[in-house]
Amino acid sequence: MTIHAFLKRRRELRGLTQAEVATLAETSTPTICNYETGTRTPSLDTLTRLARVLRFSMGDLDRLTSKVVEG
Repeated sequence: MTIHAFLKRRRELRGLTQAEVATLAETSTPTICNYETGTRTPSLDTLTRLARVLRFSMGDLDRLTSKVVEG
């Protein structure tokens, strides 16, 4: 799973819209859309805010990227 798909899945599991995530993560709705479609990749600062909003740990991302590299 890519980071983009991971972010979308976490948002959907929380039952949030892109607009709600954007507000809570202090960014814009188009930015969240770009992250979910893979057009852009969030910075570490933004990932930290998204982790708080979407309730995942940076360790979850580390395991995700490890699977991609090993895969």
